Amino acid sequence: MILADSHMHSEYSFDGVTAVDDICEEYISKGFSRAALTDHYDIDYIEDRIYAPYDVDSARRDYELAAEKYAGKFDLIWGIELGQAPFRAENARRFIAKHGFEFVIGSIHNLDMNPDFFYLDFSNMPDEMIRRLYARYVDSLFEVVRFGNIHTLAHVTYPLRYIHRDGRALDLSEFYDDYRRLFHELAESGIALEVNTGKVRTGYVTSPDVDLIALYRDCGGTLVTVGSDAHRGGDFGADVESTVKTLGKMGFGELAIPSHGGIETIRID
Repeated sequence: MILADSHMHSEYSFDGVTAVDDICEEYISKGFSRAALTDHYDIDYIEDRIYAPYDVDSARRDYELAAEKYAGKFDLIWGIELGQAPFRAENARRFIAKHGFEFVIGSIHNLDMNPDFFYLDFSNMPDEMIRRLYARYVDSLFEVVRFGNIHTLAHVTYPLRYIHRDGRALDLSEFYDDYRRLFHELAESGIALEVNTGKVRTGYVTSPDVDLIALYRDCGGTLVTVGSDAHRGGDFGADVESTVKTLGKMGFGELAIPSHGGIETIRID
């Protein structure tokens, strides 16, 4: 089976540190055949000048150099993680069309006109406020699916990372009806569900966890991508292979991987 990572970040992400060439070398050393370069483009924060501009020209240059250098050994896909696209929908559509991204991840890191969930302090937040924020987050995921123009929907339990970080709990079963509706829309749209392994290496579970992945399958979902969401050396491709094996045991027969035409599916051995 092809080892492929559908989600990772280079030094061209505001929170990334690793050069594209070094990333390719690490993937090759780990036996990976393919990965998508999906640096952050959180359109609201970039347009509002909260984050530094994304240097798309330099990123494209380094992508092309690496793609040529490693041709035949490693297949690098030109991609982007497009955050909060529905909040600036027309500009987001123009951006992805202009730069010809082959693989587009859709994600939500913050609510409209709010900070990234990473920056919130949940430690003393009332339980009801946490539930309301999470409900609004799930509502925003529907907007991403309806925006379209993406190939996979990323880390669909994202705020849970920081709720747990701050020592709080949230019963996701309260939101299963919402996720059921979301997964039905996702399955009908042809957009894949990402299984994100970004926090597995720090002791957490995948996003979403196996219970939500099973719910997605029960809703008719078959397309899944797996991404390490790595931001630095040593983490590229982490926990991808073991997660794919888990998906196979859960009854998924195929894995969606990034390609030069968007996504393709391969059998899970």
